[in-house]
Amino acid sequence: HSFISLFSTALDPAAWGFKSDDPKDKLDPTDADFVDVIHTDPFIFSFLTPVGHADFYPNLETIIQPGCNFGEERRNCNHFRSVIYYAESITTDVGFWSYYCGNFLHFLLNRCYHFEEENQLMGYYVSNK
Repeated sequence: HSFISLFSTALDPAAWGFKSDDPKDKLDPTDADFVDVIHTDPFIFSFLTPVGHADFYPNLETIIQPGCNFGEERRNCNHFRSVIYYAESITTDVGFWSYYCGNFLHFLLNRCYHFEEENQLMGYYVSNK
């Protein structure tokens, strides 16, 4: 028997204006053997709710992603920054290392140090463990 493992990466899944109450229309961990998600636009087009096995929130504390500005481009720039991060994760020698933080409240309260999970690479080389 052969087993095909399905991995899925979601790049800043949309929220505002793209909502549905039907569960089959939403991304969740049952959509593949391993679902990783990169959230880059927390307040306009996407959302903060974890929807995968591994959800990443790069530069969440800055609100505006590096390389973006406060102008009209900000909405699209933040949203599409996830694509840039993912593409760069394929070629970078150092990777995008992250740490586990439990949830958004733990992050806001600066309590991520309470978790003893291993650091994880975000993007193409994410570990499914």
